[in-house]
Amino acid sequence: MDSTSAKVGIADTLAGYVAAVDSGDVDAYVSLFAEDGVLVPHGLAECHGQEEIARFIERSKGSRRTSAVPGRLRHHVSPANITLHSDEAASAESYFLATNGWGPEHWGVYYDNLKLVGEVWRFTRRVVVVEGATPDGWIGSGTGVVKFDAYPPNSG
Repeated sequence: MDSTSAKVGIADTLAGYVAAVDSGDVDAYVSLFAEDGVLVPHGLAECHGQEEIARFIERSKGSRRTSAVPGRLRHHVSPANITLHSDEAASAESYFLATNGWGPEHWGVYYDNLKLVGEVWRFTRRVVVVEGATPDGWIGSGTGVVKFDAYPPNSG
């Protein structure tokens, strides 16, 4: 596979992730990971394999349903910096901004390792680093399964 085709395939996988997570399609989300793939949610234990990843996404969806924050969650992702390590292995880094009905929700960086499985690039490891969150949003308020504590409580 030439480098252009590989990078286009990787970009398709990254775009598929956004579409799956924002639509709540757990099966599509999980299919983007290799069978032994690892998801590392910010501040939480690693999810190993497709079954653990699916359980995490279901918990995340459940916490979103109980959130008072209006509107659908939408992830906006920067073009990825993709590095090909071989014909079948690559890494990528991209920035994300998730928005809701009020505006910015949380933001950060994805650090990815991918491998070619058949003709499709799959995540072998995706690390999600939340760098910021709106204090009264889904993540910032503590409603979400991912916890982000950048806003220390008032001390006086």
